[in-house]
Amino acid sequence: MKINNEKKKREITGWYEKYYRIMRARAHEIVGDYHIADDMVSEAFIKVFNNYEEIRKLEEPQIAFYLISIIRNISIDYTRKQKRENAHVNLGFEDNEIEKIPDDDESKYPEIIYARKELQDNLKKYMDKLSQRDAELIVYKYLWNMSEKEISEMFHIKQEQVHVYVGRAKKRLFKIIKKEMEIE
Repeated sequence: MKINNEKKKREITGWYEKYYRIMRARAHEIVGDYHIADDMVSEAFIKVFNNYEEIRKLEEPQIAFYLISIIRNISIDYTRKQKRENAHVNLGFEDNEIEKIPDDDESKYPEIIYARKELQDNLKKYMDKLSQRDAELIVYKYLWNMSEKEISEMFHIKQEQVHVYVGRAKKRLFKIIKKEMEIE
């Protein structure tokens, strides 16, 4: 990408020099890898370049806020994309999730840890009784907080239909839970 306008070049370079460290640190907080954080900063400055005319109208504190917002959003989008790509119907639960809780918390609140583990186990058991599509719809919508637009693109369905499909999946899940609770 070549910048022909010297003023534009100096201004974007100045923003880069001034905000690179904080943007990289913010990206690292989200993605957890400095190499990927560097990529996120590069991607952010491509957006800065493309939106230069709008950004240059802002005051200095607004520019900082804008740049931090861009890096945050790009990093979150990246992590969401990674989660979707790495999903192999684990339904949003990590087997070692409970093990990540520090020992001092575990000794203070063992009943909470037990209840959380039991809830996860039960929810996973109920979700396993759903079709793969229903389970994925619920996970993407409620555990990963994906928008209906994102879900529609992933499932190749109309955005208006996502609400209907998620609602039906939720009804099926509640029916399963209700049936299981009556049996137990």
